[in-house]
Amino acid sequence: MSEWKSIETAPKDGIDALVFDPSENDKPVFEAIVYPNGDYYDPCYDEWYGRGATHWMPLPLPPVQGANEMMIAVGHNDPRANRSGGE
Repeated sequence: MSEWKSIETAPKDGIDALVFDPSENDKPVFEAIVYPNGDYYDPCYDEWYGRGATHWMPLPLPPVQGANEMMIAVGHNDPRANRSGGE
C-alpha cells in the first residue's frame, strides 16, 4: 500500500484519493478529490472544502480473487495487474 504524501505533491488537476484533514475531528481520513493547495471536493456531498488537507494517498486497487480477475479489473496492460513479478 502507498504511504501518505504531502499535500503539495498532489496532481495539479486533482486526484481521487484518501485525504487527511486534521481539522475534520470526527473523520479526518476520507475519500475525496484533492488538490495541491489543500482544497478538496467531496463528490458524496457535492461540496468543496478549503485548504485543510495536509496529506493524501492514492486509492488502493479493489480486492480480487486471483491473477485473471486482477487483469480484468485493471486491464492487462496496467503494470498494477502484475505486482508479484510473475507472468
